[in-house]
Amino acid sequence: MPLRCVRERGRGAGARRRARRARRRHRGSGGGVVAIRPRALSALEAVLGDLGRARKAPWRLAKIFGLGTLVGYATRTLDVAACERRASAILRTPVAAAICTHPEIAVNVDRVSDVALAEALVR
Repeated sequence: MPLRCVRERGRGAGARRRARRARRRHRGSGGGVVAIRPRALSALEAVLGDLGRARKAPWRLAKIFGLGTLVGYATRTLDVAACERRASAILRTPVAAAICTHPEIAVNVDRVSDVALAEALVR
């Protein structure tokens, strides 16, 4: 079953209900892990540079992701398979989502103090 990262929009119960509904449909954890083949690194570097330059320019982002992807996102019809196809086309290498239902994958380890928590979760 596809994983769809859900970001709550707005505040209050309505935003929480939308997020809960989306999580219920997709049994993923909401976390993300990336595995990259070395041959894809140069393409990824170029795309990340383009995304960084376009981050505050919606039309440049639309050009990178494609109109179909943005329409699918806006209408909530975008699925993981479509994202995989678009990412594969952008990077010119196969891209696949790894669906994980374990919530531990979504734990952030941003500080040294977070390491002990993360280690306890995986034991």
